[in-house]
Amino acid sequence: MTGSLSPADEGRALVVSGRIASLPDRVERGLRFAFEVERCGGCSAQGQTVLLGWYSDESSAAPSVPVLRAGQRWEFAVQLKRRYGAVNPHGFDTELWLLEQGIAATGSVRPRAGFALLQEDASGWSRVAVERLRGRMRAAIEQALEPSLERGVSVALALGDQQSVPPTAWSHYNATGVGHLLSISGLHITMVASLFGGLTAWAWRRSRRLVHTLPAPDVFWLMSALGALAYALLAGWSVPAQRTVWMLLAVVAARLIARQSGAAHVLATAAVVVLLIDPFAVLSPGAWFSFGAVAFLMLAGQSVPEQGAASDSQASPGWLARLRRAALAQWAVTLGTLPLAVLFFSTVSLVSPLANAVAIPWVSLVITPLALGGAVLVLISAALGQLVLAAAAALMAPLNSALAWAGSQSWATMSLPVPSPWMLVLAVLGGVGLVVLPGWRRLCAVPLTLPLLLNPGYPPAPGTWRTTFIDVGQGMAVLIQRGDHAWLYDSGALYSEQSNAGQRIVVPLLKAWGVRRLDGLIISHADSDHSGGAASVLQAVPVAWMASSLSPDHALPQLARRLGVKVMPCAQGQGLRAEGLQLDFLHPPAEWLSGPLMKTNALSCTLRIADERRTVLLTGDIEAPQESRLLAWDAAGLKSDVLLVPHHGSKTSSTAPFIAAASPGVAVVQAGWRNRFGHPHPDVVARYVAAGVELWSTADSGAIELEVDQAGRLRFTRHRRVDVPYWRTVIEPATVPQDPASSEKLEPAPAR
Repeated sequence: MTGSLSPADEGRALVVSGRIASLPDRVERGLRFAFEVERCGGCSAQGQTVLLGWYSDESSAAPSVPVLRAGQRWEFAVQLKRRYGAVNPHGFDTELWLLEQGIAATGSVRPRAGFALLQEDASGWSRVAVERLRGRMRAAIEQALEPSLERGVSVALALGDQQSVPPTAWSHYNATGVGHLLSISGLHITMVASLFGGLTAWAWRRSRRLVHTLPAPDVFWLMSALGALAYALLAGWSVPAQRTVWMLLAVVAARLIARQSGAAHVLATAAVVVLLIDPFAVLSPGAWFSFGAVAFLMLAGQSVPEQGAASDSQASPGWLARLRRAALAQWAVTLGTLPLAVLFFSTVSLVSPLANAVAIPWVSLVITPLALGGAVLVLISAALGQLVLAAAAALMAPLNSALAWAGSQSWATMSLPVPSPWMLVLAVLGGVGLVVLPGWRRLCAVPLTLPLLLNPGYPPAPGTWRTTFIDVGQGMAVLIQRGDHAWLYDSGALYSEQSNAGQRIVVPLLKAWGVRRLDGLIISHADSDHSGGAASVLQAVPVAWMASSLSPDHALPQLARRLGVKVMPCAQGQGLRAEGLQLDFLHPPAEWLSGPLMKTNALSCTLRIADERRTVLLTGDIEAPQESRLLAWDAAGLKSDVLLVPHHGSKTSSTAPFIAAASPGVAVVQAGWRNRFGHPHPDVVARYVAAGVELWSTADSGAIELEVDQAGRLRFTRHRRVDVPYWRTVIEPATVPQDPASSEKLEPAPAR
């Protein structure tokens, strides 16, 4: 099993040497790649694979990122940290993903400390040599085609490089339920394997001597397995691709050894083989989707009696019978995977059956063979390869246009809360009934699916209210709920032009809990670690009003107005009451919002949420001068039971008089683990400890959920410390200051 970095090696300036073990991914301002550490002076990373980012610095004094290729051996200085990721209810488990990928640590290259290329070429036939070949093929495809979505699709289908497809296109693919087609899925590998095996078997039958040596059906199975292995290696040998290969090898072995084995026996054998090789498959959505889809296809095939099928084929044209069987198969897969889609993604594509009925044969049987063939041919003959790739791009363009139109429609998807276990079991049984039962009897299975479809979500219990400090790393995002009402304070950080915390963390949490609309969105100020996810939230969830300290000509208020959202300033003295909760803005004064330009932190919206018994105070990034002004304006109004620590625990905030006036029982720091700012500052930690305040951080606690019951009792849930799986990294509490390590935040993408 993959080891883990020792805490003693975190944040240290380590000089490592080794080789690049993967095709480098292009990210904003640089590259990201897997690196096999051969030597690091005896540190715990030696002999392990780490995930590194090499980023350019905007200052002219810093060297730019050099051209990196798989197989190169380098020596450079790095800073590393253990496997780590945000922990939120129903959120993506980054640490499990890293463990599955064999990654022991993440970090970044420090080019200012020097670097050297030790060896250019990979030697011998190895995984790294395959990665180098993939790099050559990607460069050849990009040279053969002009920059376009279709070029990105060709790279994704041939090489498994999903970074080449822009996020806007992914949103359309996922909304229409065809995103799996652009991943190197079991469908593609099986198709390529069947094509390779079929062509080989066809040629084998042309020779009488070869047929007498080995039967053509055996050749088909053996060459199919070889074709699957070759394509999976070429596509990056990802964990889902590996699972598909093991599954196919199990199927081939079952067919060759036990020739009369049934489909259920073969599927069970494949499941055993996959779990023996990759026990983590049981935690992977991809594995559940793959086996679930195959199982429901088997049920659909068994639900049509052979005699009935024969009579249908005699009474109807052949193409009509095939169309009927294809429609039944698509119906079965849709019903079988619907509960899984709700469980893992809280989203169901309503246009998926029709979109997949068109896209599956078109992409699998036409586009993928052309893209893969063109990627191979372009290395042999640039002109011929370019011609084939151009054909693939031209044939993909109309489908992209249709999917973009369908995916942009509001009716294309439906969000459903994460189901409880009993809802999930009933929905699966209902799907089986709808596929297996004949005729009108299928209607008897419909009630079993209703709890899943009518799930009201997980609002606070009647008479209670909930405040969730979402784990968004170095940023702020707080969800307040009472009954069916919900308000969001800040939206997390902007990671890059293509990724933000709103899209990656906040919106999935809202969908999983069944928050279908926001009564209000408060953006405390313009800094990107507070406002970076707001656009994604506005576009994903209906919002009644937005309050902020942003200027009217800022992009976010303009977007909100276009979406029909009421926009207003968060001026001191404004407030509202809803469902027994009082929400009041304590800062900034109205004249500050319309006066001369000020530092953005000084304008942070400070929000007090209270019922008859308890108060929560959210402070944004106010600093010492604003704290003094609040004390002068209404010191008594700062009294709170739970305080969101100002400015993530910066030394410019949390003065002793302010802490004394607020006098919270618990103070929460929303900050990234080992962030480059050193938040929370040791002096700030010391002040809260001296005041007898319990200080928690989302860095070591994950999302912190506070529930106030009818009697005013407080109940906290620190999600990083609940049902802790063994692969989760244990983080020291915020009261033990740590030196910052890397300033870069590596955020692996969820499997699409």
